Amino acid sequence: MLFSGVDNKSLQVDISFLKKINKVASVKEKIIKKAEELDVGYLYPIKAIKIVNGKYGEIPLVEFEEFVVFLPKRMTEVVGENIQELNTGKFGLVYVYRAKGIHQKQAEPFTRI
Repeated sequence: MLFSGVDNKSLQVDISFLKKINKVASVKEKIIKKAEELDVGYLYPIKAIKIVNGKYGEIPLVEFEEFVVFLPKRMTEVVGENIQELNTGKFGLVYVYRAKGIHQKQAEPFTRI
């Protein structure tokens, strides 16, 4: 989507306003990854984290540079209690394999960078 100004005697459009609209329209949505798709042992710096309304209620959404990941619902309370600190840019998420069952893995809670 691209907006353009019309410049004739009867209509003038503020170009800076159009640049702002085009900037917003050109932002690509980030890829949604499952936690299982993260590399084991890699520290992913957290760009932002928030609580969003998911299919089954409130759930944490973590934004990284290239993609976003929904955390398990069980982490909603601890994320909500610490959301300001987690949004300081000083934390990251490390995915750690834990053999709880045949195929179960889990993300470690947050790691300070």
